Amino acid sequence: MPEFLPEESDDAVLQELGEDLHSLDPFAIKVPMSRQRKEFAPSKIQELADSIHEVGQIQPIVIDANQILIAGERRLKAVKHILHSKDTYENWENFKYIKVSVISPQDDWHRHTIELQENIKREPHNACRGISRRRRIRTSHGTAKR
Repeated sequence: MPEFLPEESDDAVLQELGEDLHSLDPFAIKVPMSRQRKEFAPSKIQELADSIHEVGQIQPIVIDANQILIAGERRLKAVKHILHSKDTYENWENFKYIKVSVISPQDDWHRHTIELQENIKREPHNACRGISRRRRIRTSHGTAKR
């Protein structure tokens, strides 16, 4: 297992994500500038928005108690796209509130690990960004190699 991932299985890391579900205005969620993924293809956000509009929001957005995003930025952007494109989407009102899971990360390393696990299961990262992310997580966890 790569050293930047937790010792426990993916299921154990992500198990807590469904424990505390709520409904929240998507515009109330704060997205930190330190997010791992910086680039989002507009066509991919549109595709995800179309899917969410068609079948609903399957996975909740993951936030902390201060409404700071931990995982699910693509889903959040897709829902906001629906709300900004009212002429395109019928029943856009159904997305004024979205499902969120509120968790309490133990520390920044835990927060970044959850975010990274979410991203690994979604769209691939390019190699340079992946190396940079792993280095940042190792450094924040005190395991950076010299």
